[in-house]
Amino acid sequence: VDVSLRLGGFYDYYLDTTGGFWGVRAAAGEAVHLQLNQSSRALAVISRKFAPVEHAQATATYRDLRTGALAGQPIRCTPVTIAANAVTDLGCEATWPVGHEGVLLLRLLLTVDGVAFSSNEYWLAPTGAIPEETAWAQFRTWKAASQPVQLSVTAHVVVFGAASGTSASSANLTLHAPAGGPAALGIRLQLGHGGSGNGEADTRVLPAWFSANYFSLLPGEQRSVLVECDSGTDLGSLELRVTGYNIAALSVPVRMHADEKG
Repeated sequence: VDVSLRLGGFYDYYLDTTGGFWGVRAAAGEAVHLQLNQSSRALAVISRKFAPVEHAQATATYRDLRTGALAGQPIRCTPVTIAANAVTDLGCEATWPVGHEGVLLLRLLLTVDGVAFSSNEYWLAPTGAIPEETAWAQFRTWKAASQPVQLSVTAHVVVFGAASGTSASSANLTLHAPAGGPAALGIRLQLGHGGSGNGEADTRVLPAWFSANYFSLLPGEQRSVLVECDSGTDLGSLELRVTGYNIAALSVPVRMHADEKG
């Protein structure tokens, strides 16, 4: 099979990573991965480690996408030992919170002796109470009627390869979702040169490697992301572009820290 066909769902022609890449990375990028069976709502852990993991505990929390408020009580599974190189059923279900309809954000967290080990999230609709199609229709109506979320973004430091002894430049970014608003869903990050939104020129900086992409933030949450690109990139007009499912698109200039010039 042609490699380009097999990788076509992960990258575009210019090596920009797609949502398919980040979906597969979320599912297969962890040696120990916590996941949900969307039919039964049962929780399980897939391990590719060659040794068992003891004292692992999963927690599931549903959140209201409009406010970020907790929907129902957190569900905490009984601690178990994760079998090596196998699928471990946790004997626990992320049951739908009573009295809540529409679409909710489900956050899953696996901890080992209190330390975060794996995380996952889903946008879900209820089953049984109202048709799922109705819930998703309500969700789309809400999204269309809502004001886009205005994220705030800062770039703390950009490091040239000449200063770090590597062949790449990197920037540490922090994204913050405002409190009191809806969740920021499907956040997508790209690097480019200024003026990208005008005209037909493609001014993306590629390849560029992000530590996270296509993620969501609840109201008041923030997340740090590391991005790297080739050290030969002209950073004079470099900007970070932020878009998403319900995000107000913005471009943030990325400035180099004066001490890092090589």
